[in-house]
Amino acid sequence: MTNVTNLPTATAPRAVAVDFSDPVAVYLDSDIFGQLQRVAKLMSSASLAPAHLRGEGKLGDCFLVAAQAFRWRMDPFAVAQHTYVLSGKLGYEGKLIAAVVNASGKLQGSLDYQYSGAGDQRQVTVLGKLIGDLAPRAVVGTVGGWKTSNEQWKKNTDQMLAYRGAREWARRYMPEAVLGIHADDDLAAPSSVTMRDITPPPSTPLAAVSAAMDALLDATEQEADNIAPAASDAEPSPSAASSPEAPTGALSPELAERARAIVAAIRKAASVKDIDKIMLAQRGNLEDIWVASPDAHERIMEQSRRRVAEVAG
Repeated sequence: MTNVTNLPTATAPRAVAVDFSDPVAVYLDSDIFGQLQRVAKLMSSASLAPAHLRGEGKLGDCFLVAAQAFRWRMDPFAVAQHTYVLSGKLGYEGKLIAAVVNASGKLQGSLDYQYSGAGDQRQVTVLGKLIGDLAPRAVVGTVGGWKTSNEQWKKNTDQMLAYRGAREWARRYMPEAVLGIHADDDLAAPSSVTMRDITPPPSTPLAAVSAAMDALLDATEQEADNIAPAASDAEPSPSAASSPEAPTGALSPELAERARAIVAAIRKAASVKDIDKIMLAQRGNLEDIWVASPDAHERIMEQSRRRVAEVAG
């Protein structure tokens, strides 16, 4: 008779404690990494997967989508249906980013959209209240400032404003949720604006960074209608005079220079539109700063919110 006491016992599945907010968690746990590889293989073989993700040669691309869905805690196959490839870059639809923000668990409720105006002056104000905040945080944009060659801007104007507004809101107030991803308007050139890359190389000294930001503000002043005098030409407001300097203690010297330049440009901004353009142009630097020091990034965001309140008032 077989001695049942000597039979091997089944091993219970290992419970994995995962920090979904950690962008590298997927790569540090071999079980999770292996499971995502299996998901990617299945996705690449699915006949109903998007064409840009089908085939054995697309395993790497499918893994990128699966890993991003893991960080968002979303169904990877649902996320895949809202991706596309343009100019060799993987993009995520604006509606998906709006869903990511609303499902993040960091908002009291969900994003709210308020519209006004018509034509190119049609405007949306996107409002979202983070848990713990006393007031909602806002981003404002217009059709004239945001539209691209996408025909949907003519057919579904308010919907496109909402999608773009949600992305801009996330870039400014919840960058960790959209870190490293490209959305619709990142990959589509505006229909009436010539885009210029003024982001300086990492080794650029502070003087050159400031000069680049000044160039951006000069271009903004030429484009804006009835723009007010630049804040640097007027008496400093009490709030600006008493506001803390750009956070640099936890940053490398190069990132500290970039942080100072961004804050200096924000303080010179004469309108909410100027501030939005600065934050958009500097999103790469802001993401680098957030990775190095979330506290430093939040203090820069606070400078932005203060300046928005000043110029909007």
